[in-house]
Amino acid sequence: RRTAPAGLDGGEDGATGTNLVDGEPVPAKASIDVAAGTTVSVRTPGGGGHGDPDERDPAARARDRRDGKVGDRRDEKGGDRGDEKVGDRRGGDADGR
Repeated sequence: RRTAPAGLDGGEDGATGTNLVDGEPVPAKASIDVAAGTTVSVRTPGGGGHGDPDERDPAARARDRRDGKVGDRRDEKGGDRGDEKVGDRRGGDADGR
């Protein structure tokens, strides 16, 4: 869960997974006693993207943002890419393929 799934053909890496107990991270392999009412979240890794997102049609990128497949962010190079993969995708990958 520490290594993100790799993207292909210029696509960005997918999201890593995490486990949370009441919003706090816990190790991937752990035995934890929890009380009734405790919130346990298992966020599975996302798949890597396919193709360079900067080469996509701007309207398609806007549609993916609107549909919750990506969110806004600044990329690692300091530029404003305008989109970011989010953990709760509802089908398809971040570049709509």
